[in-house]
This record gives sequence, structure tokens and C-alpha cells, in this order.
Amino acid sequence: MVTKKTIVLLFGVIFLFPVLAFAKGVPQTYVIRKGDTLWGISQRFLKDPDYWPNLWSNNQFVTNPHLIYPGQEITIYDGRILVVGEKQGANGGPDLLEERVGEDAITIKTFGGADGFLSQEEVQGSGIIIDAVDNRLLMAKDDTLFIQMGGQTDIGDIFMAFRADKPIRHPRTGTMLGYRVMNLGTVQIMEVNPTVATAVVTESYKEIERGNRIMPQTFREYHIDLKRARNPLSGFVVASSADQESLASYDVIHVDLGSDDGLEPGNLLYLARERRVTDKSLVKADLLLPDIFLGNAVVLESRKNNSSALILKCRETVFVGDKVYTVVQ
Repeated sequence: MVTKKTIVLLFGVIFLFPVLAFAKGVPQTYVIRKGDTLWGISQRFLKDPDYWPNLWSNNQFVTNPHLIYPGQEITIYDGRILVVGEKQGANGGPDLLEERVGEDAITIKTFGGADGFLSQEEVQGSGIIIDAVDNRLLMAKDDTLFIQMGGQTDIGDIFMAFRADKPIRHPRTGTMLGYRVMNLGTVQIMEVNPTVATAVVTESYKEIERGNRIMPQTFREYHIDLKRARNPLSGFVVASSADQESLASYDVIHVDLGSDDGLEPGNLLYLARERRVTDKSLVKADLLLPDIFLGNAVVLESRKNNSSALILKCRETVFVGDKVYTVVQ
């Protein structure tokens, strides 16, 4: 749950570029290598990763933007890249470009964690506030509570009190995924008994009631090595940490891909939206248009069936229901 968020982005990115002379009418060629992506090529040679959708949509040789193959040659005309056949320009053609790419590193400090969305299993496995020392309905700082714990606890442990506020369903299938959770404050365990634990409210952001739940309080600092995913994956944005309708850079989103799918912290994601056929289109049925590229994000945490990710950069507003794709090797 993000209640107060400080995000520090430290990019240690080293690119060693050749000097590129884009003389008009004189093309240069780059041969695609294993691990290349249209996004990465656009970044390295045009300094604009957001150019890749144009690179794809204007390119008859690339039918799937996530599947380009080593050996294809990319020809650059006055700063524009077009894929040519594997043999075209191989002999006596334009000079080939060479490049080396260093490591990317990112440090993200998110106080309170990157939560805000919990699965049904996580909510059901959490502790529950069952009573207080008097008949008041609402509790606040310094009040004493009795908690039925969801797991092992010790005296002095600190937990976040939360409310499972809003059911989250998959934007496409309607399947129940979990709950939006609201951070209510923190409680500290003072005594552990066989049936309940006694706790005191140490911080209160909102009123705490019987039936509210607790989970371990975390103060996370993510030291993430940016990396491409091992396998191509696609999914959807299913929620945001702040329950916002429109999302932008540095917002935390939740996606329907997790560790069971092979998603790991540090994996880069593309954000995209389906492009709809216009009313004036000459072809209506089964016309697949290139997606609208929205931006990119990095995975912060990966749970079994869902993950949280930080939007690094977006060129358009992102909404729940938009697509996500992994950046593959």
C-alpha cells in the first residue's frame, strides 16, 4: 500500500555509440542480433524508444513486433529505420553499425511498499481485528486491540492495519482477482496469547474497526537490475495502487502476470492499448492493427499470480485494462 511514496530513480546507463552520420540519401545498416528489440534499437540509434510502433507499422517485414530475428538488416535513412531482407545489402551495401551496451541499474525507494492490491488468498490468510477493550466502534492511536493472527507472531512485531476495500475483477474476463486494500495505520504486538494477540495502535491514518485486517508492515527499498524477461508474456493492467482511473509516470500498477508465469522483479514491460478500426476503414472484419504504444514499466514485486510494477515513462495516459508485454531477450 502506498500512502507516502518517495521514488528515487538512479540510472547508471552507459551507451557506447559510434558516430552516426545520417547524410541524406546515404543509408547505413545494422544487423539484428540475439536479444535485440525494436524498442532497444530505437533507443540506441535514434535516442527515442517510443519510435518503435512507427518502426513496426511502417515495416512490411516485421509482422510481430516481439519477434525480430538475428540476421535481418535494419537500414537507416535520414534517421528512419526500415527492416530489409536478410540478404539485401549484404555485399557492397551500406556500412554496418557496431554498438555495445552497458548495464542498467535502478534504485526505487517505496516507503510502505508497493502494495495496494492483495489476492483473495493473501486477504484470507491475514490476521483480523476481532475486538477492543471497550464498546467503541472506531479505534485510533494508542487504543488497544485484540487480534486473531493469521500466522506466527512475536512481541514487538509491527503490522499494517488495512481494509479490503474494493473487489478487483479482471478487466477482460471478469474473474475475481483480489481486493483493493486501504492502509489504516500500524499496530504493534504487545502480548501473545494462545487464542489472540494484544496490540496497540501506533499510527492511525483512518479509523480502525473490528473486522479490519493486518499484515506485516514493510519499508522496502528496491535495488533492481533491469532485465528482459526469459519468455514473451502478455497480460493486462488490473489495478493501480492509488485506485486512480488515469495513470502516468511513477505510478504503481498491478498486472495479471506473476512468478508462476515467469515474471521476475526487474523485468521490463511495454504498456500498450489495442488500436480500434476507424469508421472509415475499408476493411472491417478481422483487421488487426498495431497496438498503440503507451510507455514502459519495471516489475517491482512478483507474487504467484500477479505483480506490481512502476511506470517509468509513458507517452499517453494508462488505464486499467491496457495491455502489458514483456521485453524478451
